[in-house]
Amino acid sequence: MSFRYEELLGNAVLGMDTLWGGDVMNPSGTGRFIADCWFSDEPLPPAYTHPAAARLRETGGVSAEKPDREAIERYLDAVDLPGAIAGLASAAKQMTGLRAQYVSNLAECFQVMWDLAMEILGQREPVPYERCVMASTGAPPSPSAPDQKREQVAELLSKAGYGTRTPDDLLRSVDEWRAARRVPMASVRSLGDAYIARYDRLAERNLLPYLPEELHRVPRANIEFLPIQGAWFSGSMNYLGRKRKPDGAPEYEATYEINASLEISVPEFEQLISHEV
Repeated sequence: MSFRYEELLGNAVLGMDTLWGGDVMNPSGTGRFIADCWFSDEPLPPAYTHPAAARLRETGGVSAEKPDREAIERYLDAVDLPGAIAGLASAAKQMTGLRAQYVSNLAECFQVMWDLAMEILGQREPVPYERCVMASTGAPPSPSAPDQKREQVAELLSKAGYGTRTPDDLLRSVDEWRAARRVPMASVRSLGDAYIARYDRLAERNLLPYLPEELHRVPRANIEFLPIQGAWFSGSMNYLGRKRKPDGAPEYEATYEINASLEISVPEFEQLISHEV
């Protein structure tokens, strides 16, 4: 990738993140927006380092209950976010294959997010919901059709001794099944460590023999599951990645923050770990 493209990409991603009040250097999901991490040895782009960015992050960007319009204006005067988005779209036209499609769609998503920000500031008409869905999924909105899955859940619950004849029965049975297997939030860290170790042993036995030798030393499971109070999300995977071993090799450390108010069963928690780790 050329320096120019990397600069456009960094400014578009972190510019949009900052505009919406995110801080990519925050280790918690509560402090970020769309940018997960920055553990590259490359310097952060101007979209993050410009003095106007700090105040915008501090005041919450357009996500704040009362956006600081002066902070937003100063930031957008200094950082050409529309130019970065347009530059990405233009760069995509010079690419081929899946890379071209990915970057083009990324630019479209950023354009929608820009328009949503302008809508919040009262500077444009409301963005149609269909446009948001199309940008993020590539397909128009469609109604949910959960009947088949509900029938399957009802069948499984009945086999486990939880009768379900009506929709209300289904909800009650799910709650009863989960309550009997609920994970205590105070035990999330220790239970997570146990399951992570189990899956790591399985990976070592069944996967490692088929990987190139140079990958055998790469940490596979350096992640902690942590309960978090008052989060607006159910869970957040945080790729930190800044720690180094004495020889300078990365430790690939990460955390997963799980909302402490979430009611989750042991089987659900185990599946979550198998997916995230």
